[in-house]
Amino acid sequence: MEYRAGDVYLRASGTLSADSGKSVFLEERFEKNSSVRTFRWEIPYPCIVRIAEIGAEASQPRSDTDDRDSDAA
Repeated sequence: MEYRAGDVYLRASGTLSADSGKSVFLEERFEKNSSVRTFRWEIPYPCIVRIAEIGAEASQPRSDTDDRDSDAA
């Protein structure tokens, strides 16, 4: 998703968790220090520039060990 905040264009990725009719809510889950954390944010419709769907493997929760596993390969 691309959206604007004032004159700045930003990119966001996550799971579409809700749509209120006035804005969308994105959610991203990740693991840190052996606990799963969730980050959610709201983006109003007028600020949305572009929405695109990505593959399922890109939406999986990311953990600290993912980086170490890829270094070992």
